[in-house]
Amino acid sequence: MTTETSTRTPGAAPPAAASVPELLTALTAPDPADVPVDPRVVTLRSGSWELGVLPATGGSLAFGRVLVDGEWLDLLRPTRPTVYGAPEKCASFPLVPWSNRIRDGVLRFRGRTWTLAHNAADGTAMHGAVAYYTWRVVDRTAARVELELDTRGLVGVNFPWQFRSRLVYELDGADLRVTTTVENVDTEPFPAGFGTTRTSSAASRPPRSRRPRRSPVTPPTRAMRPPPRRRPRRERRRARSPAPTPCCTCPPIAATRSSRRWRSRPPGPCGPAPTTGSRARSAPRSSTTS
Repeated sequence: MTTETSTRTPGAAPPAAASVPELLTALTAPDPADVPVDPRVVTLRSGSWELGVLPATGGSLAFGRVLVDGEWLDLLRPTRPTVYGAPEKCASFPLVPWSNRIRDGVLRFRGRTWTLAHNAADGTAMHGAVAYYTWRVVDRTAARVELELDTRGLVGVNFPWQFRSRLVYELDGADLRVTTTVENVDTEPFPAGFGTTRTSSAASRPPRSRRPRRSPVTPPTRAMRPPPRRRPRRERRRARSPAPTPCCTCPPIAATRSSRRWRSRPPGPCGPAPTTGSRARSAPRSSTTS
C-alpha cells in the first residue's frame, strides 16, 4: 500500500525547463538563514526548496523553506535543535500504521480485540506507532532521501502486527513529494492507514480578516437608572392597615374606608363590631338593672 503527496511552492509555475535567469537566481540566492549544522539532520536542497529530515526522530521534518523573490521563507514551522528528539514538536512527522485516533485504544478486527497503549491525554491511541523509532537511510541524493523502518526487529511497537514502511522525501523543482509505503510482513492480514502531520509557519499563513469592532455601548450605571416609583401615602397606609372582617349579618365594609372609622362603629344585630389591629377597642356593653 503506497501513497504519494506533493506540495508546490506558493506562487510557483508548473514544472518546466528552467531558464537562464532562474538558474542564475538559484545560484546567486543567499544561503538560508539559521541553518543548523547538525549530524542528525539530512538536508535536501533544490532551486526552490530546502528541507531538513530527521531519520532518528521517526522520519520527521525539522524545517521546510522555500525561495520567494530571492528570500528564503519558512513554509513549515522550524524546529528548535533542542527538541529534535520530540516528533510532536517537529514541523511534520509520519503517521504509520494508522492516523488520527483509536477510541479508548481498543482495536477491533475480524472478531478479535486488542488494547493499544494510550498515548493521548484523552485516553486514545493516536498518531501511529513509529514516531519514536529510528528510520534507516536506504538511499540519499542532494534532493531525495529514502527511509525504511522494519518492525520485525523492534520491541514494544504499539501495534499487534509486523510491517515494513518506507518514506521518501523528494524535491523536484517547485514541488515537494512525500511517498509513504506500508508492507505487510506478518502471517495474517491487518488494517492499516497512514498520513502525515504538518505545522505551517506563521509567515506562510494568510492574514486573518479582522472583524469590525462594535460601537462602544456604555452599560447603564446606577445613576442612570430611573428611580423606583413611590406610592402615595394613602396607598401605603392602606397596605399597612388591613380591612376589618365584617360580621355575619352586617353589610360588607367598603375596602376604600379606613379601618379606624369602623372601630368606633356601634355593634350590629349579631353582636359587637369586630376589632382589628392592636389599637382597636371593644364596644361598651349595655347594663340592665332589675
